[in-house]
Amino acid sequence: MNARTAPDYAAFTAANRSRSRNAATLRVRQARAVLDQPVVLTDVEHQVLAARIAFPDDSLAHIAATLGMTKHAYAAALRRALHRHALPR
Repeated sequence: MNARTAPDYAAFTAANRSRSRNAATLRVRQARAVLDQPVVLTDVEHQVLAARIAFPDDSLAHIAATLGMTKHAYAAALRRALHRHALPR
């Protein structure tokens, strides 16, 4: 890395971390809202929503591993659970 790209890399890294934190905060808030609703959830939906709330600062990969799922399967299950209950973003 030369001197010109080093600050750019640091800025991109900081921006990515910020986006990840913001996305996690939003998903935790959405998951809490779903669990607070009087809706019928499947076992998997309840499990993925509760895990996102229980591990708000953890990566999707870490949460997925905790549940014995792949990161992609966990992300899809979380997305479906939130979408199925049509919460605003």
